Amino acid sequence: MEAMGSDVQQLNLRMTDLEEEREVMQAQITNLTSVIDSHLLQYAATQQHIDDLDNRSRRNNLGIRGMLGSQGENLSLLLTEVFNLILGTPKRHTNQA
Repeated sequence: MEAMGSDVQQLNLRMTDLEEEREVMQAQITNLTSVIDSHLLQYAATQQHIDDLDNRSRRNNLGIRGMLGSQGENLSLLLTEVFNLILGTPKRHTNQA
């Protein structure tokens, strides 16, 4: 009977140790969850900033489809002529080579 009481006491000690370890691990999990949540927020903010920068860079560019050009052409002069024609503005004579 005494041996059984000793075994029960050892089991109680092991159980107490396991509960303490579980509490430590639970605190670590809570801390890591908080860190992950913080990183997710930072990631989302960074992704939004990247998207904003990408959109801003695209706004400064104008895409023109269906216009064929050759290598020898002055693209700036050609586009100026096309836009002047579309907008109905008079031609400007520029001295570009």
